Amino acid sequence: MKRPTSLVPILATVLLLAATNTYALRTTISAVMNDEVTNPIHHQQSSCREEIQSAYPRNCGLYITRSPLRIAYDMLCCSEMERLDNECQCEALEQLIQEVKVQAQKEQQMGRMDIKDVIKRAENVPVYCNLQQRCKFQSHSP
Repeated sequence: MKRPTSLVPILATVLLLAATNTYALRTTISAVMNDEVTNPIHHQQSSCREEIQSAYPRNCGLYITRSPLRIAYDMLCCSEMERLDNECQCEALEQLIQEVKVQAQKEQQMGRMDIKDVIKRAENVPVYCNLQQRCKFQSHSP
């Protein structure tokens, strides 16, 4: 007759694995939360990226790049910037500048659209829109 296998060692192993996995998960969550507390800039940047993606300031992109038509986009740009958190406004403009550089490089039209003018307009957006933030961007080559 077969001897019944004792369930105690099996249950002990399952409980040990569950406890280990729970501890590892708790450690991971704790590490992420601690990173957000000790590294608020990283947390702020990731939440800004999410905010910028959801409320993409497209009219600001048109405002900083389209010289002749930029008057048509100025108030729309201001509305978009006001909807962003103060801490995310400069990052949004920086992202727009980077996109302009990439697009201009793809189309090889940086001569037609001087990046310094784009940066100047982007820096002027907070002043023009009467925002609390002031932004300063560096003129790097694309």
